[in-house]
Amino acid sequence: MSMRTTGINLVSTLLLIGAVVACGDDEQSSDLNKEFAGREFVLDGADGFAPVDSTAILLSFQKSTFFCFAGCSMLEATYNELAGTLVVDDVNASTAGCSQETATQDKWLSSFLRSDPRFALENGRLALISPDATLTFREGGL
Repeated sequence: MSMRTTGINLVSTLLLIGAVVACGDDEQSSDLNKEFAGREFVLDGADGFAPVDSTAILLSFQKSTFFCFAGCSMLEATYNELAGTLVVDDVNASTAGCSQETATQDKWLSSFLRSDPRFALENGRLALISPDATLTFREGGL
């Protein structure tokens, strides 16, 4: 299966999961949740982190839940904004059947996302910034 076919299947799966997941009450969502809901971002730059070759890292946001695909398993978590940071809780993932490289990448990303990175969102670009790494994403699919 080609990388493009895998990407198309991944995006379709994320859209289907997003449509099925109950994502919480609009009145309880922060402004960030409302701004992010329904948007997808693909990693296109990293400082302090080297993605595994031939993997694409995709974030898909819903009202209070987001999904991250990083080459092996799908990470699912809840998120909110607090004082300019992306607060991520309840990360669920399974690395069963993953290669050592992609399992390590998934674990690193899970830890990075739970570190409450600062964020900047402007003109379809998302930056997630921690003391150890900065990840930059462009809006859109693969």
